[in-house]
Amino acid sequence: MDMEFKEDDYVMVVHPDYPELHGLARVIKPRNQIIRIELCGDKTRWLASTEFLRHASEEEIRAASKS
Repeated sequence: MDMEFKEDDYVMVVHPDYPELHGLARVIKPRNQIIRIELCGDKTRWLASTEFLRHASEEEIRAASKS
């Protein structure tokens, strides 16, 4: 099942090969399978495959905004 990601959606990134790509991110530019994101913690921008993304819960967004 493919998830649809829209601009400004918050997503959780979990990439097994890149530990720096873990955490809450904002979708900058959605595409089909590759999405441009900005990590909320350090504002770095990455390209990530949708297989490593899921929509962030309200709880995850609140927790990240407190840190």
